[in-house]
Amino acid sequence: MMGKTHMIAGIGAAVLISPPDTIGGCLQALLGGALGGLICDLDVQSSTYCRDARVARNTALLLGAVILFLDWKWSTGIWDHIGSHLGSRQLLGLGIFLVITIAGKLSSHRSFTHSFLALGFLMAAFYFLYAPLIPYVAAGFLSHMFLDLLNKKPVEIFYPYKKGVCLRLFSADGLANRLICTGSLVFVVVQMWDIMWKLVLGAAGRF
Repeated sequence: MMGKTHMIAGIGAAVLISPPDTIGGCLQALLGGALGGLICDLDVQSSTYCRDARVARNTALLLGAVILFLDWKWSTGIWDHIGSHLGSRQLLGLGIFLVITIAGKLSSHRSFTHSFLALGFLMAAFYFLYAPLIPYVAAGFLSHMFLDLLNKKPVEIFYPYKKGVCLRLFSADGLANRLICTGSLVFVVVQMWDIMWKLVLGAAGRF
């Protein structure tokens, strides 16, 4: 599937698997789901898909900047946690994350960064960096793996075992991609609206 589909589906999976019940949780689901849904494609190298991945990454960076700004503005916890936990643990987490990034850039498409091994390293990185994001990042990552299994190019989910897996059901940029993208977007909007509405009603009920 294409980059924006993975990003939106990643957010949808994050909201579905671990529904947030606070504004801070919603921001974490958006940030973690988008990151988990996109990080697999660090290994994209072909020009066509590289352009798509670049657009998706830039969109995710903008989304991340907005989320972090809102977190700072509303004091929902991300910046507070980072500021109060700076130290060797965060440096270790950042180091693991950089290793994943470099390994992804050097690996072939749908190999290391599409595997359970990479997911394990990624969870270790966020355990030290910011543990509350772990379920959302994991959900986004697993959604990416699942969607790519539907395509026609094998995915090495058990890397370093080289034999890949795929169901050969859809092409990466065909009708299924557009339907999944649209369906995921509708799901995310509806779920976020429902969560925010419940939070508003809950706040009103306390007065």
